[in-house]
Amino acid sequence: MTRLTAVVLALTICAPHATAHGPVPAAVGLADYDGHGPRLVKMPVGAAARTDAGWQYVCKSRWGGPDTPLMQSIGDATVVIAANKGLVRLKSDLTTTLTDADKLSALTVRSLKSVGDDTFALTGFSNSSSVWRLDPDGDATKLHAAAQVIRAMATYKDGLLLAFVEDSALTLTQLGTDGVLGASRTITTPVEGTVALRPTSDGLYVRTQASLEYVLFKVEDDDTLTELARSEDPMHGPVVAHGRTFLTVDRNLSVLFEGAISTLDVTNRITCLGTADDTLYACVLPDLLKVDEAGAFGAKPLFALADLEKPSYDGLEEEDALSCEVDWLDFLTDAGLVLTPKPDGEDDAADEPTVVEQPAVEPPEDPGSCDCRSGRGPAKTPWAAAILLLLVGILVRRPTRARR
Repeated sequence: MTRLTAVVLALTICAPHATAHGPVPAAVGLADYDGHGPRLVKMPVGAAARTDAGWQYVCKSRWGGPDTPLMQSIGDATVVIAANKGLVRLKSDLTTTLTDADKLSALTVRSLKSVGDDTFALTGFSNSSSVWRLDPDGDATKLHAAAQVIRAMATYKDGLLLAFVEDSALTLTQLGTDGVLGASRTITTPVEGTVALRPTSDGLYVRTQASLEYVLFKVEDDDTLTELARSEDPMHGPVVAHGRTFLTVDRNLSVLFEGAISTLDVTNRITCLGTADDTLYACVLPDLLKVDEAGAFGAKPLFALADLEKPSYDGLEEEDALSCEVDWLDFLTDAGLVLTPKPDGEDDAADEPTVVEQPAVEPPEDPGSCDCRSGRGPAKTPWAAAILLLLVGILVRRPTRARR
């Protein structure tokens, strides 16, 4: 059976049940930002890149997977990605270079952080850990090796802060960008579950996750933890902006003041929160929005899902280009968008589709994966056959197109 036959057969089987195939397409984080705004936006599968022509979908085949890898800006208009095949550098023109495949990859890297112009990677999930300095030109140098597992790493006081946990005891140790260990403190309050460090200009916070509950603590001067909030959903922040401390609790935008948390906006849809160039932003399904000092969302998105255009296949091998095409069609299906071929003669590329947004459909509260038979997401059966026919046409023409 040829690859074309197999793909067509699979789509034919799934076509009568054409619904969302995976996570709801949406902005879930910001990977890079410049003077003009967001440059690379993270998505559940792939990413979105701002180009001279507008926002363009970036397939995971650019870096070889995983769907949503760790990303961190490094150097000038370059993002480093912990990919399955190694450490990949994605440039502004969407070209990639692969380095340090034997040292760093999605299988070993657990955190990427930047301190000024320096970028660091944390590796090691069991027994021991290491911190690496990443060179913009593609090299990685081991900065520090720990005999214990480093549970978390964060940017802190012009350096790094490392978290160790042993028998529920949390130890916080500073690491300079020169690799020299600094002050260390052991927290007397026991912790449970995984640990994340959230330092801000108004204090140091620790978020733990045990089972299906997230808990946010503030680290006090006497090395104890004060509990501030609990959430059934991932907690984003705290981050300081506009002279206030913002965070999310149960996906709702909130503000922290003198140990008390007040909810500012009940959306139950926030999936990221951060600052870039003094701009406070939030991922509010499905877009990336600016947030003002009152906690109100900007009317014009920093990134709008509806503005996303088809990916470029330039530089991709034939197999990767085919995979990218399928990912793009999956994205359109999951986003509730429809392909409308251009009229004959309107454009030289008669087989290039345009994207027309359908009436808004409320996404599920907890985006998750499902297969073509699950029934989740808006029904798309009236045009499932059109997608099938389009993909068949693309597959038939792909060898010629991929060699351009």
